[in-house]
Amino acid sequence: MRPQEAGALLRYLGSAAAEGSESVNCDWCPKVTRWARLRLPNGQVARCRWKESLKPLGKLRTARNVKFIADNGIARFGEVLYYFRCKRQNTVISLAVLSAYSQPDPELLAASHGTFISCKYLGDNSLQVIDVSRIQSVVAMVPHKLEKHRVEEKYYFLVERPGPGSLLDTVEQLKDWNENTGTQAATVFGMQQAMQNRSRKPCMEFNWPPPWTSF
Repeated sequence: MRPQEAGALLRYLGSAAAEGSESVNCDWCPKVTRWARLRLPNGQVARCRWKESLKPLGKLRTARNVKFIADNGIARFGEVLYYFRCKRQNTVISLAVLSAYSQPDPELLAASHGTFISCKYLGDNSLQVIDVSRIQSVVAMVPHKLEKHRVEEKYYFLVERPGPGSLLDTVEQLKDWNENTGTQAATVFGMQQAMQNRSRKPCMEFNWPPPWTSF
């Protein structure tokens, strides 16, 4: 674990040593076994940045952004870095390290009557460790840019998949295409092209109820 991740773990465990970044010893790096995938009860497979960043663009299945329930009961969105397990009070728990996106832009949310959710990517400044049972679904976060956004800021808008289908994969392909070509908006033609070019693979079948973790 990196120091930032160790601090997030300490905050999750409720340790007093996690109060303030100065109290986290930068030399303290607990060793954990990373897991790359998480199978959710709805049949989706959530992945992580750790493994997806190692794959070439042509073989990438971007599924590392998830919707989860925060401590205050509000739905939030985050990019999963990896999954791991730890033992607490003789109980093995499955956890995820993720970078939470900011709260939705209130102006865009109000102007769109709650239909357009735009969040800022915060990177390591918003690392959290959560129980995997809080993860509800895999979502797509598509990059976009407005005039009011600074050059160094990264904003993404949310696309949720209502059920099994190909929309999420199509949007994520467009996101990768946009980031590599500099295109700022996905067109209907682009979506049609992505649909035609995506590989046809049989869907995986899951037994019910599935375990929380699948590696």
